[in-house]
Amino acid sequence: MKDMAYQYDYFGKSELNEKSLILSVKVPEWDEANDKFITYPTILHIVKPGFKTEVYDGQGNLVNEILGTYTNLELTMKSGKYIYIKFYCYFLTDEDSFTLNFCLMEDQYTMLMEYLKENVNQKKSNLADMSGAEFEQLVQELVQKMGFEAQLTKASGDGGIDIIAYSNQPFLEGKYIIQCKRYNANSRIGEPPLRDLYGVVMSERANKGILVTTSYFTTSATKFAENKPIELIDGEKLISLLSKYGLHYS
Repeated sequence: MKDMAYQYDYFGKSELNEKSLILSVKVPEWDEANDKFITYPTILHIVKPGFKTEVYDGQGNLVNEILGTYTNLELTMKSGKYIYIKFYCYFLTDEDSFTLNFCLMEDQYTMLMEYLKENVNQKKSNLADMSGAEFEQLVQELVQKMGFEAQLTKASGDGGIDIIAYSNQPFLEGKYIIQCKRYNANSRIGEPPLRDLYGVVMSERANKGILVTTSYFTTSATKFAENKPIELIDGEKLISLLSKYGLHYS
């Protein structure tokens, strides 16, 4: 990888080949001591469908490497010919979510968006083929498209919470607890998971708990949710919502 560091030792260089996209970008950080932003060079190397970032020092030595899977991207600021983005990801090792901040040139941003659209976003169109982590990412993307801030929790020790969402919208302002269950369409979700979700909603003082599934709910589960701050999204409702917000799955 040291050869790559010397090959991409200046900001703004890009390379697109059959296997990957390589961008020489910068990472902005706030320097509290000097009360200003500073940047340091980074190689953003995307190998479909995952990516890795490679951070080098001034001598071209690899000092840090992060392996992950891209989930979403947000343009945060444009300043002249520079584009600042948030790059939302999962660690490949433990499926923990995180965010990377990058500064790119305009042509790099265009190249990145085209690459992601063509390659990385070729997601599994059948919900049944998804892993549990992939399904959680999909629900997170849906919730974000609906206007909420949404954060995936850690894979374990989350008290049954998969996503925590927040809204600043009138009549909707507050905290929402979301649990995701990718089940076989022939399975049914009963009352016990809803009792657990209700307990979490009460302890977290959330507006509502939402259970999203690819399956359906039993009659007892539906009755339990009545008159409680719990919303049930079954497979049929989920497909309808995905379609409404431009996410086409079956």
